[in-house]
Amino acid sequence: MNREAIRKYIVFIVGTFIFAFSISLSNKSLLGCNSMATLVTGIYKNCRLDYGTCNLLVGIVEIVVGYIFDKKNVTVMSLVGLFCCSYLIDLANLIVVDTGNLFIRIIYMLAGTVLFCLGLAIQQYSKCGYGNLDCFLFGLKRAFRVNDYHTIKWVVDISFIVVGYLLGAVVGVGTIVMFLFTGLLVENFLKLLNKTNIMR
Repeated sequence: MNREAIRKYIVFIVGTFIFAFSISLSNKSLLGCNSMATLVTGIYKNCRLDYGTCNLLVGIVEIVVGYIFDKKNVTVMSLVGLFCCSYLIDLANLIVVDTGNLFIRIIYMLAGTVLFCLGLAIQQYSKCGYGNLDCFLFGLKRAFRVNDYHTIKWVVDISFIVVGYLLGAVVGVGTIVMFLFTGLLVENFLKLLNKTNIMR
């Protein structure tokens, strides 16, 4: 394995760590979280599995759908990232402190939003396969011939949020912030990463 490949894998894993930590921050804010976490939380509330396992099962479905429509984005790292992320969320939940302070919860929400987008952008930038959510999004993007990333993400977000809400997940201001800004923030973070070219 050459140095460039190792560097790509390291960058992908860093993005996965950031992504997992962001989900914990959003969950602990109690102000609502991203659409996939909303869906996973709804499923978690209706079964006896832990949160990480629920996230893993949803992620596997996303990767399978992504592979069906656009297999080039699905690699071994997609699966590695999914397994790491699912159980890193459980670990991050032990690190991020619960709080009743509204100001701190708002900071959690905002930090969770920014880190979520940064984590996704870093995974895309690594070019060694996409994370499970992006496998799903890019698969649908190709299947429906949608040009922008944020457009297909909005459609998927609405679907996940509605199902999660019906299953009992909290939909709050954080969910709305994530819905409105994640697609655009991911695109802009990715442009910034490509300009800085940190993998040189």
